[in-house]
Parts: sequence; C-alpha cells; structure tokens
Amino acid sequence: MAKLTNTHGFASQRLIARRCRLDDAETLASLMTEDISRWLAGWPFPLTASKATKIIKENLESAERGGNYPATLTEQANDLPIGWLRLAATETSSQDYELSYCIGETYQRRGYAF
Repeated sequence: MAKLTNTHGFASQRLIARRCRLDDAETLASLMTEDISRWLAGWPFPLTASKATKIIKENLESAERGGNYPATLTEQANDLPIGWLRLAATETSSQDYELSYCIGETYQRRGYAF
C-alpha cells in the first residue's frame, strides 16, 4: 500500500483541504444531514459531536499508518469548516486512491467541487 505523507493539505482558489483536527468534530457533526449521510458509509445520521470525534480519531490513526489523508474542507477567506474530504489508498493496488468528500448543504451550489 502506498503511504500518504502530506500533512499540510492543499488549496484551490477558494477552498483549503487541511488535515482534520479533533476540534472540527462539532462543526462537522452540525453539517451532517440525512441527505448527505445517505451517500457516506462512515458518517451516520444523526451525528453527534462525540461520534464525529470518534470518526476523526479513527481516520487520524489510519493516517499515521499512511493509509489515508483525512481533511476538513474550509473556506480560504475564514477557515470556516464547510465539509470533509478523505483520500485513501485502495486495498487492491498501491497505485490507486479513492477520493470521497461532502460539503454541507448550506455551502452547496456555490461552485465548490473537486
């Protein structure tokens, strides 16, 4: 399996994908709606801050082993979390990665996409 080592994140003109932090849990939980959750296997609805913290911890631990890169999507202008992104190496190939992300409903339809 390939190892993901970038811990600084990356940016577009309006968004930053920075390494997820435990203090993002409450905001990410508040962004999780039933409509978003149905597309994300690992993010249930309703989502409490405690459950979001657990999900973030698990992903950060996996990142330490080089298996994925969990990120919080934020607006460049204010570092306001608007969503989640995860880049993960597949189990079948060390050359292939899966990208999953969600953007809170309040921030959709603003041209934010990867």
